[in-house]
Parts: sequence; structure tokens; C-alpha cells
Amino acid sequence: MEFFDREYELAEVKELEKPGSRMLVLYGKRRVGKTAIIKKEFSDTKAKKLYFFVPRNEKINNLIKYYAELTRAELGLKEYEKIESFSDLIKILFEYSKRYKIIV
Repeated sequence: MEFFDREYELAEVKELEKPGSRMLVLYGKRRVGKTAIIKKEFSDTKAKKLYFFVPRNEKINNLIKYYAELTRAELGLKEYEKIESFSDLIKILFEYSKRYKIIV
């Protein structure tokens, strides 16, 4: 996909690759390429990547279950590393990020 007039957004996303912890909130109308920008920018990185999509009206228990499966698969978590809440998920992501580069 080719991007037109998105230099600012691409530059901001590129900043996430610098060492240290960073956060970028990318928002906008539907179908304008937000996800495509993120996926394009990080397609070549060696860091572990997790993309959490939040569908409308999804029950929180279903989201936690789904995010736990994604996280377990991408990060290679052990069976004893339980993810039963968003708090568990955040703790695991922070612990993992102390040792490895991760893009969420």
C-alpha cells in the first residue's frame, strides 16, 4: 500500500523504534489507514509485535481471553503465566519488555 500525504504520521510511528519506552496513540476516522501505517512501519522489525484490536460491543471476558491467546503465542509464555485480567496482561507485558523489545 502506498501512502499519500502521511509523512507526519509515518515519522511519529518511526520514533517508536528508538531505545526506551514510548507510547503513541493513533486515532482517526474509520478506513483511513491507521492500522496499515502501523503494520507497514513495523513489518521489518525483529521486535515481538502484538496488535490488539478492540471490536465494538465485545464482552470484556472475551477480549481478555483473546488477548491472552495472542500474547501467549507471540511471546512464547509458559503455561504457569496466567492472564485472567487486563491487570495480568499489563504486568506480563511490562515484565517481558524489561528483557526484550516489544511493540504493542
